[in-house]
Amino acid sequence: MNSIRRSFLLILFACAHIMLGCNSRIPANDLYGNALRLADSSKYKEAIMLLDELVARNELLPEVLFLRSDCYYKIGATDSMILDLKSLVLLGQASCQQRIIAANDIAIEYDFRSLVDSAILYQWKAIRLAQSCAVDTIPVKAMFFILSTLYGQQRRFEMAHSMLDSSLASGLDKVVVAELRASLFINSTETDSAIFWTSFAIKHQTMNPSNLKWRFQDRANLYHQKGELKAACADWQKALDLGLEDAQPKLDSFCRGR
Repeated sequence: MNSIRRSFLLILFACAHIMLGCNSRIPANDLYGNALRLADSSKYKEAIMLLDELVARNELLPEVLFLRSDCYYKIGATDSMILDLKSLVLLGQASCQQRIIAANDIAIEYDFRSLVDSAILYQWKAIRLAQSCAVDTIPVKAMFFILSTLYGQQRRFEMAHSMLDSSLASGLDKVVVAELRASLFINSTETDSAIFWTSFAIKHQTMNPSNLKWRFQDRANLYHQKGELKAACADWQKALDLGLEDAQPKLDSFCRGR
């Protein structure tokens, strides 16, 4: 039995080397094209095998690492995905745009894993790359906004507001900034400031009027916390008039006879 098993393993070993030898004679662009077609057909593991060969040959590395990281993501191998993206961030052959996207993708994955410190580190890497290269692959205003949400998760509210200032200075819409600023003040239990910025968002909301019902609901809840029931009831009614049915129970509980 052992001799049969040994013979089988030797055959597999030989076949693997024959395949690698064949691949080594295929031009890099052709091999990459084959991997891309496999990935497009959802054959991610097969695509990774071809991409591994290109990595071993040190050819087309930026494109290969990007595609392989995506294949790893599709099969749930996110640790391997992160390793490829980290290699891209450090890769001299990679363009600024590729390195920025890689750093940003790492930040997103770490945020998904609730590894906020690591997410912040790589979001900063993406921002500094964008600033040093003077490219707008991912708008800096959006990355500062994401940083604000990350600092908010850590309850580092001063830093969160500072990042919002930077996103606003970089051109982010003032209503989007006001809405997150209000949310930060809600989380830091600064009710008056939360009301101010929610009111600002309501007053200047033009891009997405459907959000108004939620902002009226938010402000109503804040007024209720302060004991300003008349103002709370007025905002719950506005939210209901705009189609937010969740406001009805509040009106029934606190606003009857008013």
